[in-house]
Amino acid sequence: MRIHPRLTALTSLLLILGVGVSVQAQTPASPSSMGTVAAPPPGVVPPPGGPGAAMFQPQFATQNPAVLYPPGTPPQMQPWPAISPYGPMDNFNAAQESHFNRDGLWFHEVLTRKREYFGSIEGMIMQYANPGGDVIGSPFMPIDANSRNVWAIPVPTYGIGAPPEVPNISPSIPGGFAVSADRVFPFPFSVPPNFAAFTDFARYPIHNLSVFGDVDSHGLRTRWGWFNEDGTGLMATAWWGSEGTDIFSRGYDEINGVPVTQELTLLLGGQNLFTKNGAIPLDNGEFLFVDQGPGSTAKYDVLYRIENSTRAAGGDLNLYAQPLVRKKTLKVTPFFGAHYMYLAEAFRFKGVDSGFIYDVDDGDGDGTFRPDTALVFAHDQYTARLDSFTESHLVGPQVGLRFDVGGGDHFKIWGQSTFAVLGNFEKLQVRGENIGDPLFDLAAGIADPPRMLDPDNDTRFNDTEHHGHVSPLFRQSIFAEAAVFEVIPGLNKMAFFEDAMFRLGYTITVIGEVARPGESIEWKGYPLFPSVDVDRSTFWMQDVSFAIDWRY
Repeated sequence: MRIHPRLTALTSLLLILGVGVSVQAQTPASPSSMGTVAAPPPGVVPPPGGPGAAMFQPQFATQNPAVLYPPGTPPQMQPWPAISPYGPMDNFNAAQESHFNRDGLWFHEVLTRKREYFGSIEGMIMQYANPGGDVIGSPFMPIDANSRNVWAIPVPTYGIGAPPEVPNISPSIPGGFAVSADRVFPFPFSVPPNFAAFTDFARYPIHNLSVFGDVDSHGLRTRWGWFNEDGTGLMATAWWGSEGTDIFSRGYDEINGVPVTQELTLLLGGQNLFTKNGAIPLDNGEFLFVDQGPGSTAKYDVLYRIENSTRAAGGDLNLYAQPLVRKKTLKVTPFFGAHYMYLAEAFRFKGVDSGFIYDVDDGDGDGTFRPDTALVFAHDQYTARLDSFTESHLVGPQVGLRFDVGGGDHFKIWGQSTFAVLGNFEKLQVRGENIGDPLFDLAAGIADPPRMLDPDNDTRFNDTEHHGHVSPLFRQSIFAEAAVFEVIPGLNKMAFFEDAMFRLGYTITVIGEVARPGESIEWKGYPLFPSVDVDRSTFWMQDVSFAIDWRY
């Protein structure tokens, strides 16, 4: 101990003066020689036992059960400051007590029932899987990559020899023939007297679902729960993803707000028509020519528009067991719980055909693919529509592992791997009108006007199916948390952000055996009707999230 120099002299002086001071005091005697103790002066409380009793003040009792809290505390639990943390676990705030060896040293660890709550709100930038790659329409005859014709049309020999000659259409045209008769002829028919078909795939392309890309969206996610000091806990999560839409469209059914009609098309000389909009092969169960398969391909030279949309929502509840691995910088915790997800998708088609036939300026790759001859009326202009919907409710148990790396108060990385087996309860619907090819009726001489455009015929259709099956799910997520609000001027002074962490994360979810709307259509042409044809594939979704996480 150090004493200030100025106090040293004063202290020494006081010690010297105190040496000559006399002090008087009563010396206690032994019980055998003390006799009695004189009565105390007036106003002084006598010692216990009254005057004449020689005794000391009794010790203060520390084990009075009436003053121990909480009630029922065992006697060995000493009051402060002699508190013992090693009493029975059921009678004090301890959740787990363990001995373990680390690097040759034994440790006695007592984890209390301290519980930390958390809650967060996350914004998500989402992406849904594309709708698949199926052909939009019925299966059609294969196309020769060089000639851009079907194999049933005379195939160029390129000087290497001629294939066997087989008549393939009426009137008979010799040439190579190597197609299945149950596939649709992939070009629009013309009308009598020539029955000529435009056998160039570049002129009337048949699209498939691969014209769509992955669908972008956004959403929100919220979490709430708690973790105990021993690592056990609970987390409830709910999320919602907005509808994401992708559209492929060629042509216009309106020009400057004016609906396109046959009268307007004639005034424009057909230059609003475009053969490369798209075409759909349709199986109507009827053969115009025996070797060309059932049905025909419908053209939509005014408008060809397809749309795919997806929306989803869900949530889960997880219970966390004690960690399997618990180290200073790594913790691995198993969990189990329940998962629910709602997935709704739609595929929509709208096509408008002018009702005219004409030759096309296709040239050698530099043509306009618009009419270059007079327009010949074949039938009335019409609009075709088809909508396909799928709706899935997925619910079931899930298990997984959570890992925490770091664990400090300022930065941490954590993530979860989740596996689930879900019951998938599906509803599928296909509806629309005017799906067919009027040129087929005219070319075959079946009816004039065509059956599909006869006002006495109802071309509407609506088919719905319900199914239940099992879908597996896998989800992987990883998050990084940092106390960035502590260093942002202004925010670090606000109580709202006092215990808040900023979180950046990525999550991908993969679900098997999901019905997709664009792939679950049995394309048929009038007098047949499209219907549901369930086709399941793998669906996935991913998101990047930004969150504020509160701990309390």
